[in-house]
Amino acid sequence: MEDKDSKSIWQRMKQHPVISVGALLAVVLVGAILIGMFASKPAKAASVTFNNALCVAFTWDDTTKTLTCVPVLQPTPVPPDPPVPPVTDCPANTLWVKGKWGANQIYTRDFPNQPFKDQWLVIEVKPPVGWSNNYSPKSSSWVEYQDNAAPRRSMFSTKPCTFAQTYALRTGNGTVMYQANNNINFSFAYKSAPSTASSAALVAGQTYYINAKNEYADGTPSCATSCNMSGSIPN
Repeated sequence: MEDKDSKSIWQRMKQHPVISVGALLAVVLVGAILIGMFASKPAKAASVTFNNALCVAFTWDDTTKTLTCVPVLQPTPVPPDPPVPPVTDCPANTLWVKGKWGANQIYTRDFPNQPFKDQWLVIEVKPPVGWSNNYSPKSSSWVEYQDNAAPRRSMFSTKPCTFAQTYALRTGNGTVMYQANNNINFSFAYKSAPSTASSAALVAGQTYYINAKNEYADGTPSCATSCNMSGSIPN
C-alpha cells in the first residue's frame, strides 16, 4: 500500500514535469558539490628519497617550488709539483767524450777543452741500434790517470751537464745512479732490459751521459790545475 505522501509527490511531478526535473537536477548538483569538496582535500604527501653522490642533502623552497642540492665538501686539491726547469746547453768549455762506445781505454786528455779541471766532463754512452746485452752488466769505470787525483761528483743521466735527479738513471730497485762520496773514481753499470739491483737498463739507439765534476760532495771545487782521467765504455 503506497504512502500517501509519496503518492502525492508523484502526482505533483506529473502535473508539473518541468519543475520536477529542475528539482531533481538541483539535488544532483548539490550532491556533486559535496563530493567535490571532500575529493578536493589534499592527500598526504608521499615520502620521496633522492640519492646523489655529489649532494650531502637537499633543501626544498615551497615558495619557488625549487629543490636545491647541498654539495658534498670536496677536499682541497694538492697543487702540482712545479715544472722541472729544462737543462740548458752545456757551457762552451765542457769536456766532451763522444763516439767511444765499446772502447776499453779512453783518455780525457785526448779531447777538446782538456785538461779536466773545474768544468763539466760529459761522457757519451750510446748503445747502437740492435745492441743487446741480457747477461752480466757492463761497467763504465773512470779514475785519474797520470795527473792530479781529485774527489769527484758524478751521475748517469739522460741529459748532459746536470746533477738533477729528475734525469738520473736508476737501478732495478730504484736507486739513483749518483755518486758523491769524495772518491777519485766513479763507475756505473748497465745492460739491456731488464735492469738489476746494481745496474740501469739502456735502450739501444738512445744516448745517455755520465756527467762529472771535480768537486767534493758539498760542491766545493777539488781540482786547481789539471785532473785528467782514463776510463772505458764496454759493450
